[in-house]
Amino acid sequence: MAKIQYIVGIMRGSLAGVTYSHNKGGDYARKRQAPTNPGSSRQSAVRQILAALAGDWSELTDGQRALWAAYAEDRPRTDPLGGTYTMTGLQAFCSLNCVIIDSGGTQIDVPPNLGIQNPSGPGDPVGVSFTDEDTISVIFTPTPPSGGRGVVWWNGEIGAGQDPDSRQARVVGYTEEDPSGPTTMDLPYAVQDGATCKFWVGHIDAYGQRSQLIPVTVLYTYEAPP
Repeated sequence: MAKIQYIVGIMRGSLAGVTYSHNKGGDYARKRQAPTNPGSSRQSAVRQILAALAGDWSELTDGQRALWAAYAEDRPRTDPLGGTYTMTGLQAFCSLNCVIIDSGGTQIDVPPNLGIQNPSGPGDPVGVSFTDEDTISVIFTPTPPSGGRGVVWWNGEIGAGQDPDSRQARVVGYTEEDPSGPTTMDLPYAVQDGATCKFWVGHIDAYGQRSQLIPVTVLYTYEAPP
């Protein structure tokens, strides 16, 4: 990556395969890279978590597996076409624990009691703002439930007239447990000046149960230093 000094004005964006931008070190130019699979590292980590959980399932007692089956029966899910389906006990065990472990928590061997429902989500509007071309700041109001965390999803830059849903989104990151203020998260790649991005923000509780996700659309505009 080469830093540059412009002869006329300030260049931002991409031209002839080169992206011109700015970070804390100053202006720079780099070869433009298409984010064909920006979530690959996280996807690999999640696959490893799921593989380990599948093995851990065999170590549970019959009673523990029965509790997971009952939990799954009590929590039908909705598929992309609007239909409902019921997970198996194994799927429920892996689903909740994958979220817990991916967010930095500790695996649970029994599910939450059936009376403990999914947490409520953050209020609308949600406080999401760019602090840099590849960094966002998120404020969760109200905060997640005690022992819980906030989570942010996104699907990259979107074009004019596009309005994607969360099925195309991937996890950006989680807050620390019981966040008390703004949380900074790094994006998988830098966005261009003038890019519009759609994020989905939600809460997860200590059991890995997730709230509904609140969508928010944010425009990134480069601000030159004074």
